[in-house]
Amino acid sequence: MKKRLLSGLAALTLAALLAACAPEAPSETTPPPEAEPSPVWGEQVFERDYAGEESTANVPEGVVVSLRFVMPYIENAGENPVWQQLNESFAGQGNEWLQKGREYLGAPGLEPGGDYSVESVYTIQRCDRYLSIRYQRTEALAGEPAVTTSGATFDLTTGQVFYSLEPLFQDVLEEGILLDAVDIPAHSPYDRAYYEGYFSFRDFYLTGEHLVLLFPVYADGATSPTATLERPIPLSQLQELLIPPLQDAPSEGPRALSQEEIDQVNEAFASWTEENGVTIATPVSGFFTSYYDDVTRLDFAAFLQYFPDDGTLSAGDEAEAAALAALPGYPWGISPGSVPIHRITRASVDAALERYAGITSANLADTSGVPCLEDYDAWYTFTSDFCPGTFQCAGGQVEGDTALLWTADREDGYRTELTLQKDGENWHIRAHRNTADQALLERLANLTAEDIGYVSWYGSNEPPTAEELAELLRQAAEHPVDHDSLTLNGSATDVVWTLDCYLAPKDQETYSGDDALYLQAGLEENVVEVFGGANLPGGRLHLESEALYQLLRTSLDTPDDIDQEAYAACKALTDAYYDARLAQVSADGGFVGWELTGFREADEEAALDARAYAISAAFYTDPPEGALRLLAGGMYVDSSLRAHGLDWQRVYLVTIGGEPAGVLRQDWTGTTADNDPLGGFTSVEDLRAALWTPGMEL
Repeated sequence: MKKRLLSGLAALTLAALLAACAPEAPSETTPPPEAEPSPVWGEQVFERDYAGEESTANVPEGVVVSLRFVMPYIENAGENPVWQQLNESFAGQGNEWLQKGREYLGAPGLEPGGDYSVESVYTIQRCDRYLSIRYQRTEALAGEPAVTTSGATFDLTTGQVFYSLEPLFQDVLEEGILLDAVDIPAHSPYDRAYYEGYFSFRDFYLTGEHLVLLFPVYADGATSPTATLERPIPLSQLQELLIPPLQDAPSEGPRALSQEEIDQVNEAFASWTEENGVTIATPVSGFFTSYYDDVTRLDFAAFLQYFPDDGTLSAGDEAEAAALAALPGYPWGISPGSVPIHRITRASVDAALERYAGITSANLADTSGVPCLEDYDAWYTFTSDFCPGTFQCAGGQVEGDTALLWTADREDGYRTELTLQKDGENWHIRAHRNTADQALLERLANLTAEDIGYVSWYGSNEPPTAEELAELLRQAAEHPVDHDSLTLNGSATDVVWTLDCYLAPKDQETYSGDDALYLQAGLEENVVEVFGGANLPGGRLHLESEALYQLLRTSLDTPDDIDQEAYAACKALTDAYYDARLAQVSADGGFVGWELTGFREADEEAALDARAYAISAAFYTDPPEGALRLLAGGMYVDSSLRAHGLDWQRVYLVTIGGEPAGVLRQDWTGTTADNDPLGGFTSVEDLRAALWTPGMEL
């Protein structure tokens, strides 16, 4: 165990500028009473490495799990028995965690020779005579690191340990009272039922102004928490219920920022700076490139788009460039000098996230949208323009440990708002919102069929009626979620299916994009992106709705139209043609098979004793989502991710004299000839000369 004095916490400039100005002290005529001493905080560190041979479990060879738990220590405990008891309690907790460390050797997914770690750090929170410790644990084992939060609360006067928050209240406490006070963000994926299911009186900590409830988050398939939701409730809202020592919690109203403070905010959040005569983006600018109700759900690709890099790949970085080019879906040139490829290290990203938001990349909900090389511990971007995110503060207010800042209203009447929360001595970004999002959400929540003038999509099926779509949008508006914007870069987050509707009078000859409401969906099930034209609020929403998502996803589905008897008679030739097409398109990268979707008589020419059957097929990849990287021209995918439209021409299987003769391909003309494929032939010889047969090039 090691002990050392706790160094001062690094604080944002905002720590000083957002502190309310204290009134001048009145002149004293008598000496003030001697103040009770306050604890001087240091730390005690508990460390140990566990090797695989120390476990009775079947552990891969060479595995090492390093533990490091940093615990509080009161340096001036002296003869104070309560503080001595607290120091012993902290030490006991650290040792207990060390003793349980052997259990980590049994974690699933550990690789032979792997070095893994489990660490815990703490933050001191003080509320009157009560002390709360906020522990943050990072378990870097197999897969993405799990970062969780726990709390421990003590009475500094008596040494009492609060294993439950119930003793902090005067009467028997019902969980519903606390959950009613929880502010659930409008776009949060976690609803009231989630909080009810995971509520525990034991999971909490106190701050000077809040009771913070803790709720576990489980990633897909996880058996233990992978993150923690921290939901603060102002103590001022619970005044009548709390025990007397907590009833004096601050309850002042909001305080407006002065112009001097606004200027200091803008200086702290400047989006660019100059180095050696070159203008570069600042790390904080990345927080302003997307909107979110929870900073852990910011759009990571947008966050890094203009992030100051740690160098670009150049000559000498061939191995790194080759590893990058080998990533699935890698979009850029292989040569390090062919395009500017920016290297951004995890250390730089974590430093910015920790400074401005009190988190690291391990806390982010999704970092998959940016190419990453684990061996180099870095992400890579390609950006040749300069357009960092900006936040120009025009006003704000501070209430307790929360600050709300805002920009001036834009031309559309809406503004951007930035929420900060105090954490110890630091102010951290918690949310970045566009008030137009809420306005657009309200528009959808009140949408009627009369508001919808026209519905358009790109499928051959009939689009939904105005009544059907309005109902679906109203229902979906009840379930907004935080989500990254969909993309158009050949990745798994691309837009795949779309629908446009126009909020304008019905029966117009043309409709303007200014009145359009755009709906988009990708591979992530049950999430629909919605945004509008210039005449609608300029927000961008993501709505969780299975019904609305399935409407878009199935918009391009059509039933197969196959005359099975006619196909059976021509199967060998039909299959030979599509096998040849598969060989042709698989050479372009990825298609592995095809399925017949159409075989139906389209024309007959009695003089030639010939028939033409319109034929079509869909092609697929392995895995199916690989088809999205191959879409071009008029191609599209159905709900099963089968690709259609690879034949840009009209394709017919032709029989002459009742026997399969070949495949006829014709360009679309936009005339009646499109419905008369055999009409242009005057002899059987001319017709045969136009046909493809097996062995010929396509």
